[in-house]
Amino acid sequence: MRGLLPLRPPFLARLDTARELGWRFFRGARWLGGPGAPPEEFEGHRLYTPGDDVRWIDWNLFARREEFHVKVFRADEEVEVLIMIDASASMTGAGVKHETAAAAGAALARLALITGHPVRAARYADRLLDVSGSWRSPDDFTRLQRHLGEQPPPGEGTDLLQALEPLLAGHPRPTSVVAITDCFQRAPLVSAVAGALARGVRRIALVRVLDPDDLAPRLRGHTVLLDPEGAGRHALMADRAFEKEARLRIADHFVRLRDECARLGTPLHALPVREPFEEALIALLRAGSPTPAPAAA
Repeated sequence: MRGLLPLRPPFLARLDTARELGWRFFRGARWLGGPGAPPEEFEGHRLYTPGDDVRWIDWNLFARREEFHVKVFRADEEVEVLIMIDASASMTGAGVKHETAAAAGAALARLALITGHPVRAARYADRLLDVSGSWRSPDDFTRLQRHLGEQPPPGEGTDLLQALEPLLAGHPRPTSVVAITDCFQRAPLVSAVAGALARGVRRIALVRVLDPDDLAPRLRGHTVLLDPEGAGRHALMADRAFEKEARLRIADHFVRLRDECARLGTPLHALPVREPFEEALIALLRAGSPTPAPAAA
């Protein structure tokens, strides 16, 4: 993988202090199990790290050990985080979209693990290509990251719901899905989101990984249009009006996608590929927190 994986240790340290952002990102406005959430069942203690809610520091334990520990509670139910990474042709061609998606998947998986969520990481195109996990401990992160850094199996087209079917079938555990994709797919993406929610997914978030050229392609003179999701190929002479019309249609696609996602209660986040990855990912997490939360260190 070219440059984005493995994630740098200083960035991992930043993620480890962003627990509250993680709880809200994966659970939404109503989240349980983190500091400040209604406790259900006391589990034990762990060492305090920056970003933890000081209200859950056990001062009696501090008096005995002279170390800060926070109380850990089990939430009313365990929610698995399913990271879905689009590895279709439009993502794995020229550019770094897939590398960015894989790095984002690894970072979000790390955040899920340190907030106590089991994680499965899957790559998909027109079908499920592969899946790893279920991972349960931050100690599993190195293997998970290594898996996502490998070349994905080849796949055509993009169909999120088709890829989700075998992962959700007969799986009783509550699930939160994060799909990292350029949001270009033949099967309507909104239908895939609605279908996943109908199959019992508790929450689904879309992380849109786009190159600026995806939104504003340069189409002038002799142009060959290729369908990256299939075998379509069309040669034409493009002028300024054609280029403008193409860009307007792309912009309209994303406006409609945003509005439909809002109607379904599905967050739609943007992760640009030509900005510093680490800062862009932290900004995404802050934007994805439904209520104000402490910024990552």
